[in-house]
Amino acid sequence: MLLKTYQPIEVYEMLMRDGVFICDPNNENCFTYGDVTGKLDHAYGWLIERMKETIPRPDGVTSPIWAWYKHLPFEETDWSGKNQKMAKIILQIPDDEVLLTDYDDWHNVLNGAPIVYQTDGMSDEEWEMRFDKYFRDQLLTEATWESVLLDIESAKLRSNVQATFWMLKKEYIRAVRFFETNPTKKNGAS
Repeated sequence: MLLKTYQPIEVYEMLMRDGVFICDPNNENCFTYGDVTGKLDHAYGWLIERMKETIPRPDGVTSPIWAWYKHLPFEETDWSGKNQKMAKIILQIPDDEVLLTDYDDWHNVLNGAPIVYQTDGMSDEEWEMRFDKYFRDQLLTEATWESVLLDIESAKLRSNVQATFWMLKKEYIRAVRFFETNPTKKNGAS
């Protein structure tokens, strides 16, 4: 599976030096998701459990690495919100080492909200009642989250698909492009 990940230059340098990079929450270059409300911890914990069900987790690895399977265009220089040297890394990873998720629906999971679609013929009021019913029941809410998980065929039909995997290996690299982020440039304006 062809993926791209955006990583601080330090991650790329560690990968080149060590041949492998795993996400250690104690590493300042690693994406972490701790928060005071616990909502994000619950959402990421749920995702990690789904990963463990399908992808063996190597010893000592606690957090996944994030990448894109596909996404709508965005300005890469705005990526991190601060001036930072970054590496856009194109990877070829075995399919059985990757979990694909719908980026847009993932935000419902992050917010602890159900994923409830408004079907043809359903009024706004009917949709709101259904949403509220699911929202009040954590088990029902989490059951809807399963729809965020994608196989390759369904991922091809989506606009924004993210990927998670346990480790980044040097042998997966197909191409690299370096760039610097620029937080003062927003949406093409300077």
